[in-house]
Amino acid sequence: MNVADLLTERARRAPDSPAILCDGGKLTVAAVEAAVWAVAARLREAGLKPGEVVGLRMRDPLLHLVAIFALARAGIVHLPLNPTLAVADDDALLRRVGAVAVVADRADGVTAPWRAIVVDADLSFAAPGTADPSLRHDRPDWPFSFKTSSGTTGTPKLIATSHAGAIAAMARVQAEFGHLPGEVFFTTIGMHMDGPRRRYMACLVSGGVAVMWRKPLDGALLLELIDRLRIRHFGCLPNQALEMLDLVPAADSNTAAPRFADMRCFRLSAAPSDARLRRLVRERLCPNLVISYGCSEIGPVSCADPELVARSPGTVGRAVPGVALEIVDPSHVPVPAGTIGLVRVRATGMTSGYVDDPEATARHFREGWFYPGDLGVLSADGELKLLGRADDIMIFDGLKIAPIEIEAVLLQHPAVREAAAFPLRSPRSFQLPGVAVVLAFDLPLPELQDFARARLGRRAPLFVLAMAKLPRNPAGKVLKRELAERAEAEFARARKGVPIP
Repeated sequence: MNVADLLTERARRAPDSPAILCDGGKLTVAAVEAAVWAVAARLREAGLKPGEVVGLRMRDPLLHLVAIFALARAGIVHLPLNPTLAVADDDALLRRVGAVAVVADRADGVTAPWRAIVVDADLSFAAPGTADPSLRHDRPDWPFSFKTSSGTTGTPKLIATSHAGAIAAMARVQAEFGHLPGEVFFTTIGMHMDGPRRRYMACLVSGGVAVMWRKPLDGALLLELIDRLRIRHFGCLPNQALEMLDLVPAADSNTAAPRFADMRCFRLSAAPSDARLRRLVRERLCPNLVISYGCSEIGPVSCADPELVARSPGTVGRAVPGVALEIVDPSHVPVPAGTIGLVRVRATGMTSGYVDDPEATARHFREGWFYPGDLGVLSADGELKLLGRADDIMIFDGLKIAPIEIEAVLLQHPAVREAAAFPLRSPRSFQLPGVAVVLAFDLPLPELQDFARARLGRRAPLFVLAMAKLPRNPAGKVLKRELAERAEAEFARARKGVPIP
């Protein structure tokens, strides 16, 4: 089955059902399906053939979604590109996948040697296309897309996904905490990211209504849109939830209802969220907080529904249907429940390795299992809690220190809004624990160190860096290497050039 067949099936069942809400109005699923046929015809007119690879660079999220289905229908493989960057920034990635062109909604930013194939709103919606069976390519094992890892640990790794694999991942989205027919869904995370792209596709083919907002959004407009469009399934990054909380102050009464009390699902995703942020979201924004864990290589891995989130701080839930989840020791042997170890997962339709990277494949794929590189612990009933990245563990004077230990303690202080711990290089002690914080109000940093030392002892950070905001990649994950480099420079400056011991 072709990924685009799922959209065709919805259009056959309920052609007049609403599918898209955007700042230009409302579209039915029949209108979206017709736009997909129009764009597929445009791709063939441009000379693209099944099996060829293109970059996909769309500023307009609606056109991005239409182009995904059109490319899939024609059997053309796409590599999503960040539209805020020039194509030249992704030149190496495009060459690695053998791209022949870049499909874009605007030609600006697409530079030689890449040919721009422009797909704009006039082409897609002014003259809707009609079904042309000759445009449809049907090979379930045929490549659907390339995607990249987050890139926080160096050069992004490339992952190839087949049509069958993409359909299996969309099914896991529905099994995790899926989209209801007629329910309005919106996420603030860009469509060039793997998770939001997959979730929007699942929403569209399962009968949901997707919000595709083209104009810039600030916090105030976002809150207003949730009310006006009756968004009942919402997703954002943890730092975006913090921005929303700034605009929804704590109520004077403990009995006051959260701002979006009737929202079915408020999802924090793409980056870790701490227990305090989860509590504030449940108290002031939405009681139905959903936490999920996944990765580009698999898609959804586990999910915690609102009841489990409320009962179990730090949880990322239980494995979604179709996913096997284990905790193993360094010898790859499963450990008993309650024991810390390496997370490994296996799922229907998952990839078996990375493109042109045998070393990374050998590190992360073994005997049909994928190792994300996370430390975790499973309860007897299968509930997963994550303890950070295995390669983030610091070794300081013989002590093993997990960054999450330091972060969790500092986030207990009322002055700390965000915290990210990391190692500082040290010739003598191997690694020194450091932490960057974003403060809610001014506070002498030695006070924070004393606060941490009273609770962590020798595991307390030896250096605290205050920042206006933490550096993040487009997926919302904190760039800890960048933090460590800045902290090392600040540490040396504070010691008047004396090197780190």
